[in-house]
Amino acid sequence: MRRLKVAACVAAASISLAGCFSVDVAPSTVLGEGVEKHITVENYGWYLLGCVPLVCGNEKLDSWCAFSIFCDEVRPEIAFSKMKDVARKEGYEITDFHVINDNDVLQVEAYSVTIPWLVVRKEVSLSANLAKKGGLK
Repeated sequence: MRRLKVAACVAAASISLAGCFSVDVAPSTVLGEGVEKHITVENYGWYLLGCVPLVCGNEKLDSWCAFSIFCDEVRPEIAFSKMKDVARKEGYEITDFHVINDNDVLQVEAYSVTIPWLVVRKEVSLSANLAKKGGLK
């Protein structure tokens, strides 16, 4: 019974700390002339000592599992590849491209003590406008 409780706690902690990979496309008419949509691609994950991947969002959006274990997929080039795929599939070109690449050290909130570089949350966020090819002047 005790092993079952430990396994349940480990599973709950894994799911709560798991990464997330998302692609959001929103239509908009206020972004500028020729711009029809806005796209945001985000991924985050947890790393031991800032370099050993523990868990992150799964870049394979059609996968049965939303996160990847021991994979380093929190990189701008992977997110940009997904952004290019969406733009190409829908016949758009990418404009007004913006990248945020961020690392946060895990902080124990109960005691306000920072654990330096033991467990790090890495995040990459890309956003851009999508315009119909040939629609910009």
